[in-house]
Amino acid sequence: MATKSKQIPKRLQNKLVKTTALAQTQTITTPVTYRRACRVLRDLQTLRKTITAHYRPIKDAINASRKTILNLERADLDRVQTEEDTLAMSVVAYEDAPAPDNGRAVQLVTPPDWLRRQTTPRVVVDNLRALVEAVARHEVPLEVLAPHTPTLNKIARQRGGLFSIDGCRVVLDITVITIQPTEDIRAI
Repeated sequence: MATKSKQIPKRLQNKLVKTTALAQTQTITTPVTYRRACRVLRDLQTLRKTITAHYRPIKDAINASRKTILNLERADLDRVQTEEDTLAMSVVAYEDAPAPDNGRAVQLVTPPDWLRRQTTPRVVVDNLRALVEAVARHEVPLEVLAPHTPTLNKIARQRGGLFSIDGCRVVLDITVITIQPTEDIRAI
């Protein structure tokens, strides 16, 4: 639960209540109501930016602390992981090595009861084109291919109205942006 010192100031809280309540009553039917709605939209966007700015120092401090802790943890775990991987590979190599046959009985290694070997398959794609062709031939399900939307969006922005890729369409998201008012909402 947030403490009082971390909550938004009372005047900003009052502005938030007043502006959100006013926004809920907006109906645009005339040029006058349109202008009023635009002003309320501007106030809401300013409120959003002001609230974000209020919490930014708190989030930055938490994120910096988290990053420091994760870096310390990663450094310690990396030291353990390197040795763990090396020793695990040695254990597997020893278990898999052929037993020497010196004319005597072959001695097989018996792992301790508390040691298990887990084998997990992991696929590495060496030839993406061949994989795509396998999907096209219906040998593997379509789910193995996932579109990279950020790359497709970048291509759409670059090509504009000339964007044309089979299986894709462009949807235009519209965002209304207001210019910051000359008076600062925090002063209200």
